[in-house]
Amino acid sequence: MTLPPTQAPGPPDGAAAHDAALGSAKRRRWYYGHRVFQVRLLGFGLIALLVLVHGRLQPSPVVPFRWLLAFPAVLLLHAFLARALVLRHLEGPGYPRAVAYAAVGDEALRLAAIYLSGAESSWLFPLLVVGIATHAFEVPRRAVAILAGTSAGYVAMVAAAAAGAGRPVPWTALGANTLVLLVTGGFLVHLGQVAQGLRHRLRRSDATGRALLERVMAQNEALAAAKEVAERASEFKSNFLAGVSHELRTPLTSARLTAQALQGEAAAAGREDLAAMARRIEESGDRLLAMVNGLLDLAAIEAGKLELHPEVFPTAALVEEVRMEILPLAERRGDRLQVDVAASPPEIQTDLQRLRQVLLNLLGNASKFTQGGTITLRVRSQVEEGQEWVVFEVEDTGIGMSPDQLQRLFQAYTQAGPEIRRTYGGSGLGLSLSRELVGLLRGRIEVSSEPGKGSTFTVIIPRWFEG
Repeated sequence: MTLPPTQAPGPPDGAAAHDAALGSAKRRRWYYGHRVFQVRLLGFGLIALLVLVHGRLQPSPVVPFRWLLAFPAVLLLHAFLARALVLRHLEGPGYPRAVAYAAVGDEALRLAAIYLSGAESSWLFPLLVVGIATHAFEVPRRAVAILAGTSAGYVAMVAAAAAGAGRPVPWTALGANTLVLLVTGGFLVHLGQVAQGLRHRLRRSDATGRALLERVMAQNEALAAAKEVAERASEFKSNFLAGVSHELRTPLTSARLTAQALQGEAAAAGREDLAAMARRIEESGDRLLAMVNGLLDLAAIEAGKLELHPEVFPTAALVEEVRMEILPLAERRGDRLQVDVAASPPEIQTDLQRLRQVLLNLLGNASKFTQGGTITLRVRSQVEEGQEWVVFEVEDTGIGMSPDQLQRLFQAYTQAGPEIRRTYGGSGLGLSLSRELVGLLRGRIEVSSEPGKGSTFTVIIPRWFEG
């Protein structure tokens, strides 16, 4: 019986790492003073019982039976002395030596038990292997020393027993038992070394895992703080945009109304030059008002406050309303507007205002980039994975776009390229807002285009809105 290692200043057998798992000094003292002591008493009690039984049964015992009765007392005395020795040096530099002394005493008493029960023929011989095993999985170096000492002690003990009995040394049995002891003990020592290596790896992995966990937790805290700052900044930006947009909407509306009134008066007075100027003012006001509305919608979407109001309405009525609204713009630019609703469903359930806004954005873009061409709006239904969808296609024969321009097409405040902004103007909000709105309608928007061959924007939304 032996004791597992514990913490000591500079122990040579790596006991400090094992002791770290045992907890406080009070718990370690209870462990070595009670639990290990109880296990040693139980083991030695069984050894004493086996020696007494074997001594009673063998025809010619090594010593008189009355002398065997003193062996349990020796075992008990050693258990108390080992306990006192280990507890005395538990927290001091002498702890490794105290453990070694206790281990040597344990193995010596096992040898004595084998000697008293018949030396080379004793069936208590496996106790030696058990003793080596207890050290092999704790401190392999100590187990090697005990293996060598135990083997030499066993050979000397058998030779002494044979000489005392006046019989020749049983070299065959002695050699076989010694070989079994060396092979078995060596194998156990090898397993102990492997186990110790695995323990060291596990401790290193555990330390690495704890370090990574602490790093991840620190990063999470930093990300949480950054997220909070970003949310505050986003809220401030949304509030700022909403406030500024509301402040701009009132004077823009007044300017548009004034421009409309000036057009009427100029037309009545026959002043076409003044009427043209008033129309330009109205058109500029319309563009600015559309930009303000787009900013308000983007701010509401970013803040998660844009409300949807789904309703069931005729598809043809929506298409006709959109056609009539975009027709004047197309005529001013010499574009031909075509509508194909032959394959469209009779009615659809979604947010009418937001879908109209998306279609007007796409048709307005198509007209802006098409001069004297054709703009086509097609509506059809399709079924995907058992769900019915409505597809709106806006096709134009305008300037088209390159693959590089398509990659940055839906970025807010960004157009297909700087040359597009210089030539055609615009804020770059329409397509970004359209994609966000289509996403809120549980749909998606796709685009295909080739330079010089026009573009096709496809809006796919569920026919029946859910959620």
